[in-house]
Order: sequence, then structure tokens, then C-alpha cells
Amino acid sequence: MHTDKRNKRIELLEILNHAKIAGTERHVLLLATNLDNNLFNTSICTFENGDLVNNLKKNINIKTKVISYRKRFIHFYRLIKFLRNSNFDLIHSHSGGYACIAGKIAGIRRIIYTKHGVGFTKKELDNLNIKTKISSIVVDKCVNHYIALTKNDKNTLIKYFKIKPNKISVIPNGIDISFIDNVKKEESKEIIIGTVTRLMPQKGLKYFIKAIPRILNYNSKINFKIAGTGSQKGELVLLANNLKIKNKIDFSGYITDVANYINNLDIFILPSIWEGFPYVLLEAMILKKPIITTDIFGINEIIKNNHQGILVKPYNHKQIADSVIKLLKDSKLARYLGESAYRKVLKNYTLDKNVKSIQSLYLKILK
Repeated sequence: MHTDKRNKRIELLEILNHAKIAGTERHVLLLATNLDNNLFNTSICTFENGDLVNNLKKNINIKTKVISYRKRFIHFYRLIKFLRNSNFDLIHSHSGGYACIAGKIAGIRRIIYTKHGVGFTKKELDNLNIKTKISSIVVDKCVNHYIALTKNDKNTLIKYFKIKPNKISVIPNGIDISFIDNVKKEESKEIIIGTVTRLMPQKGLKYFIKAIPRILNYNSKINFKIAGTGSQKGELVLLANNLKIKNKIDFSGYITDVANYINNLDIFILPSIWEGFPYVLLEAMILKKPIITTDIFGINEIIKNNHQGILVKPYNHKQIADSVIKLLKDSKLARYLGESAYRKVLKNYTLDKNVKSIQSLYLKILK
């Protein structure tokens, strides 16, 4: 280890791809700003500029480095050069195995890799190609320890990627309780149903949109909101147009005030096809929102059906619509789900627990 423990802090680098603040980026921002400054000298490297970098520049205790992504080989070389010319005792990758390999080549001795979702459906896992398998083996040679966000992710890493169980710790995400401090509920008689997520096929948003005509048949005055950006926006807008419901959906784009946005929804929807540990669920839960989401690994460890939310089958717009109608008819159930979700967050998914667990792992790996 490069540091002299008597007078130097541990040189730590967190690496991630994106700088628009969504789930992973919010997790890294909160982690970096809540680690013990007496123990860690924390830096963050991203592959683009954005709100994450702008927020971190306000914190005098955290250094930022942006290595803009253009051509893959050139970017890889620049990342290796940056790591080699720095003096990091530990790097923590949130950007995939790419950064882990760069770290190993650069001579970094301690590398942790958080799997923010395994990134495959069950069918895909059963049919992994040779390229993916070889890539996993190479990355594993570079990584000292993995963080899985759920028990299922740990089991998947063991079963399909042959990672040794003792190299994996399960540390779920945690939310800062102060997230709800300044929220305001706008005075409105209209019912609003919506979500905050990246607009990409993984998130299953087309099934939410396909559910809307059935919901409107029950109550034509309901309005819908979808916040986020992503590659699927054009396809989703076209689908809304084809279903003749575009005027009922507010595609809100990228938002920064997530707390107030979610707080002004009456029902929160997350229709994902696969997930790791969706941070936005914690945000909806701590705001006591009734949640409708999919019964998939990662989510069903957080949400128990009819307790913290309603779980529906993925790819099933009819179940989404029927669940919305069920909550609209039963306000007592909606309140119960919101209160139960709130209590579970406070018990299991606080930022304080998350940071303490990760900090302890850092110190253990550095021994």
C-alpha cells in the first residue's frame, strides 16, 4: 500500500461512466461525500461532464477527473495513463470491468468492482456466449473483491460467472433520509401516475405506455409523467402517438429535483425487464408512494408483493393497468403500501448503513 498510515489518508478513486445523476451516480455521489475524511482522500473519475461533476466541484474534499470517451482504444490508454501517474491505494469501479482491467495494467494493487445489476435476463444467462465468458475471466483476474447489491446478484455471479463466494459481499444501496426534507406536494385534484428512469429497453417503459389506454378507460382524467433521457425516447413517443395518448403523457426529460417530482405522483411505476438494485425505488419508498413494479430479481428482494408495493409480471401491460385501477379503487391499500415501504427503507436501506459497510470493506481489503 502506498500510504504511510501514520500521517497520510488512504488514496481512494471511485470510477463511473456517466455524470448525469441517476441511480448509480447518486449512489457514488452520496458515498464519496459521506466517507470518513480522516481516513480517505477521495477522488472521482467519470467519462463525461455533467451534474455529478458540477456537484462534486463544490466539495473541497473531493477531487474530480473527467476522461471524455471518444474512441475506445484512446480512452483506455488515457485512463491507464491517469491511473499510472496517480498514487491510488484503492480503486472502486462502478463502470464495469473495463476500469478494472485498466487499473490492473496501471499497477493498482487493490480493486473493488460493484456490479450495479448483472445486466442479463435469465434466458441470456443460460446462453452466455464465449466472448462474455472470457471477458468475465479476464476481469476476475483484475478484481480483489466484488460488491453485489442483492443476494440474487451474488448467486448469479457465482453460478454463471464462476466467481468465488468469498470474493463477493452483498451491500445494498442506501438512501439519505434528508432526501425528503424539502419536498412539497403541489395542490392538485388531478391524479398523476409516473416514473423516473432512463429511457431504455431494460426499463420496460413501453409496457407502462401500453397500459395507459386501459387505465384511461377506467378514468379518462388521469395524467401520466415519464422523467428521464435515453436511446428509446423516440420509440416511446411514437408508441404514445400510435395509441393516441400522447397528450396524456408528459415526457419530462432529465430532471434534477427528483424528490419533488416523485412526491407529486400519486402512484409510482417501474416496469423493468431486469434490474440490479434500482435506487429510484428507495426514493419512491421513502416518499411513501404506492409502487407498482415487476416481479424480477433485484426488485423482489426490496418489494414484497402487497406489502411494500404490487409486483406484476414483466412484459405485462394488462397487469400494470389492473394494478393501477386496484389502487385507485382502494385508497386504504395505497396508503398501507406507502407506509410499509417507508418503514422498510428506514430499517434496511439507509445511507448510513451503506457507507459504513463499504468503508469497512475498503479497510479490510487494504489490510
